[in-house]
Amino acid sequence: MSRTLKGWPIALGSAVLLALFSWLLLALWPYPELGAFLSSGYSTRVVDRRGELVEIVPLPGGVRREHTPLDRIPATLREAFVAAEDRHFFGHPGVDPLAIVRAARQNRAGQRTVSGASTITMQLARMIRRRGNGMQAKMGEAWDALRLEARFSKRRILELYLDHIPFGSQVEGVTSAARLFFGRPLSELRPEEAILLTVIPRRPALYDPRANPERATEAGFRLSEESGLGQRWNLPRTREAFAERVRIASSDDGVQRAPHFVRFLLRRHPELVGRSEVVTTMDLRLQEKLDVEIRNQVWAYAAQRMTNGAGVVLDNRTGDLLAYVGSADYADVENEGQNDGVQATNQPGSCLKPFLYALALERGFSPTTILPDIAQDFGGAEVYVPVNFNRRFNGPVRLRVALASSLNVPAVYTLQRLGVQAFADFLLAAGFSSIESQRESLGVGLALGNAEVSLWELARGFAIFPRGGIPLSIRMLDGEPVSRGAERIVSPYTAAEICRILSDQPSRFLGFGSARTMNTDYAAMFKTGTANQFQHVWALGATPEYTVGIWMGNFSGETIIGKTGSGIPARVAADMLAGIAHGGSAFPVPPDSRTVTVCVLSGGLATDACPAVVQETVPSTAEIAPCTYHRRTARGIETVYPPEYAAWLRDGRKEGSTEDEAVDGGIEVLQPANDAVFFWDPSIPASQQAISLEVAGRPEEDLEIWINGRPWGPLPRSGSAILPLRRGDFVVDIRGGTRIWGEVRFEVR
Repeated sequence: MSRTLKGWPIALGSAVLLALFSWLLLALWPYPELGAFLSSGYSTRVVDRRGELVEIVPLPGGVRREHTPLDRIPATLREAFVAAEDRHFFGHPGVDPLAIVRAARQNRAGQRTVSGASTITMQLARMIRRRGNGMQAKMGEAWDALRLEARFSKRRILELYLDHIPFGSQVEGVTSAARLFFGRPLSELRPEEAILLTVIPRRPALYDPRANPERATEAGFRLSEESGLGQRWNLPRTREAFAERVRIASSDDGVQRAPHFVRFLLRRHPELVGRSEVVTTMDLRLQEKLDVEIRNQVWAYAAQRMTNGAGVVLDNRTGDLLAYVGSADYADVENEGQNDGVQATNQPGSCLKPFLYALALERGFSPTTILPDIAQDFGGAEVYVPVNFNRRFNGPVRLRVALASSLNVPAVYTLQRLGVQAFADFLLAAGFSSIESQRESLGVGLALGNAEVSLWELARGFAIFPRGGIPLSIRMLDGEPVSRGAERIVSPYTAAEICRILSDQPSRFLGFGSARTMNTDYAAMFKTGTANQFQHVWALGATPEYTVGIWMGNFSGETIIGKTGSGIPARVAADMLAGIAHGGSAFPVPPDSRTVTVCVLSGGLATDACPAVVQETVPSTAEIAPCTYHRRTARGIETVYPPEYAAWLRDGRKEGSTEDEAVDGGIEVLQPANDAVFFWDPSIPASQQAISLEVAGRPEEDLEIWINGRPWGPLPRSGSAILPLRRGDFVVDIRGGTRIWGEVRFEVR
C-alpha cells in the first residue's frame, strides 16, 4: 500500500476534527445580539375558552408580532417562502455557494446589484443584527448565519424567520401579516395569498396590496411563474387570479373583540404581558351577543342621552367571567367609549336593596315581617327620604313584597333599624370595597343606593345568592383554580329566600305591575335600579347557574330624558339569560325552614278572620304570632291597624280603623318628633328630600300650617303634609284662627 493511501484515514480524521471544532466554535462564540433577539417577545394573543381570537395586544411601541409554531404554519406558505427566497435552504450550512456564484454573474451582467444571494438564514441574521450595506456587511451576515446554523435546526431557523420577517405598518411575522392584509388567520389563506405574502417583505410600501393593488398583482403573478409554484400548485396561469385576491385585501390592523376586558385582564395580571398566547374564560359568542344587545339599546335611546352601556356575564359555579363589555363602542371618542363602565363607580339605586334585606334576614327578620310603607320621620343624624318612586304609600307590607316591589320607605325604615354602619360592614364583606372610602358620608340614603359602587361589585355580589351565600371569586384565565374556601356571607336560608323573593312575580306586582320582561319561562331572579338623578339605570339578573349585570346611561353624568327606566337594561339581562338558562333548573327551597300560612296584610299566622292568606317559608325557629289586624264582630270582619297607620288611613281611600284616636276633640302632632335633628344629603336632589308632617285628630274648624311664624298653607283633611327640607331651625305650628292647636320644633343641619 502506498504511503499516500496509508495516510488518508489520518487526514480524514483531522478534517472531521477540524470541522467539529469549527462547528463547536461557531455554536459557542458569544452572540449577545441573538439573546436580545430571542427575548424581545411577541404580541400577546388573547383567546377565548374555545381558542377563538379575542385580541392581539401589540408589543411596546405598537409592533404586532405573533408567535406561531412551524407545524401550525400552512405548508403552502412555508413552501412559498423557501421557493421564493432560498430554494436550497435545507441543503446549505447557512451560506449558499451556488447562490453566491449566480448572484455575482447576474450582478456583473447587469452592471448593478440584481441579486444579493442572501439565504433565509442570512436574512434572519440581518434581523438579529443590522450591519449596514456593502461587502463587509455581507460577510458579517454570512458569519452570523453560520453561527445560527450551528445553534439551531433548519425548522427552528425557518420558524424564527417566518415569525419575525417585517411587512411594514409595524407588523412582523406571517401570522400578523395575514390578519393585516387579508383579515384572516393563516389556516384560511388561499395559495395565491400565500404567494402575495412572500413578495410584500421585499418592498412593503411598493407591494402592499391595499395601497398598490396593480404592483402587488404583478409581483405575485411573476413570482408564481418564476418559482414554478403556480404550476406545482395547479393555479390559474393568469394575473386575474392574483388580482381577485388583491381586491379582497382588508385593513384589519388588530382584532379588538373585547377591548375593556383585555385591558382589565392585563391590569389584573401584568405578568401576562409578552406571553405569546393567553387562554381566558371568555365565551366569545356570549361576548358578541352582549355587545350587540347593549349597542342596539344605546342606539334606540341615544336621543334620550343614553349614550353608553356596560355588562358582564358570570358563571356562578366556577366564577368564570364569560362576557365583559365596558362601553357601547370603544372607538366612540365623543361619548367617551374608552371609559370602562364595568369598573366605573356610580349610584346603583335600588340594586343595593337585596343586600339590605339579606342582612335583615340574618338579623332575625323574616319574609313575613311587616314594614311600614307610610310617611315617616327619620330624625337623628341620618338622611330622610320620605316617599317611594311613585310618591305613593302602601301601608303595612311584608318584607317579601317590600323587596320584590322595591319600595323605598320600607327600605329606609329597615336600614334605620339595622344601622348604617352595620350595612356598610356587610357590603364590604360582600366585596363592595368602594364603600370603604365613603363611610363618613353614608346615611340612610344608602338603602336607596346613594353610595357609588361598580357594576363589577354589584354582579359579583348578586351571585352570592344563587351560590348559597358564598362569595364568588371571579376567574378570567382558563386553568385558574376554582375557589372553594371563601367565607360564607349569609346563611343558605337567607341566600335561598332572597332568590325566591326576587323571582316571585306576584310579589313584585305592587311595584312593577305585570313586568313581562322579568316574567320568564325559566327560573330567574331580577333586581333593577335607577340613580337619583336618572343618569344611570341598572339591572341584575341571575339563574341558578349564571349572573348578568347591566349598566346603561352616559359617562357625562347627564340626566336621561323621556321614559327610559331600568326596564331597558332588564331586557338586556333577560335576553342574555334566555340564551344560556338551563331548562328545568330551579332555585333551592330554603333549608332549615318550614311553610306557614299567613295573613297577606299582617304577616301573622292566618286566622279564620283573615280574608286573604298566602303560604310563606320562614326559618324553622321563627316564632310567628297570629294575625291581629282582622277581627270577627257582629257587623262582620273588621280590619284594625296599629296606631302608626292612622294618618295613612285618613286619606279617605282605605277601609279600616286604628285603636289610636285623638283625645278631647283636639289634635296631636305624630311626626316629626319634637326636637328631632335632620341632616341634608347633598347627593340627593332637593325634590326628593322632605319632612313628613302627620297630625292625629281634628277639630271642626279649618287649620293652617305655620313655619317660623309665617303661614305656609292649609292642613290637608288627611292630616298629612310634606314639608320642604332646608337647613335651619324650625318651629311648626298648627293654627286655627287665633289658637295654636299643636307645635313641634326640629333642626335641619
